[in-house]
Amino acid sequence: MSTSYTAPAATGSCLLLNAAYDLSKGMGWYLTGTMTLPPAPPVIQKQTARVKVPKKVKAKGKTVLLKKAVVTNAGQEATAEVTWSTNKKANGSNLRLAAAKTTKAGKVILRTTGKAKRLYVRLSLKAPAVEGYRAYKYTKKWTVK
Repeated sequence: MSTSYTAPAATGSCLLLNAAYDLSKGMGWYLTGTMTLPPAPPVIQKQTARVKVPKKVKAKGKTVLLKKAVVTNAGQEATAEVTWSTNKKANGSNLRLAAAKTTKAGKVILRTTGKAKRLYVRLSLKAPAVEGYRAYKYTKKWTVK
């Protein structure tokens, strides 16, 4: 079995015009004008804040969890949420065991009743993401004995 190829017909426009191209020197594209790069994506940094919390929560009585509102480096005021329960997740808010109060200035006070043998308390601070900053999240847990 043999294969043979025939030479292409000389009907191309280059050959008809007698234009000769020397491909040994190579061919290239030349662009004129200016090219602008797209703007760099914004640098997204972490939101941070200084949070001062007590080392322990009183078994019976009032404990100040936050003295004032927490403000992040993005200028956001963090929203405080206090939950408590007799299980480790501390995801309840039974008024028989404790009650939380937040003032206009952001002070968070927890009043425990002392009825629970062991109480788990969780303070969560959250601030939404803003331009150039990620969302802020902080959690602190205490075990009240």
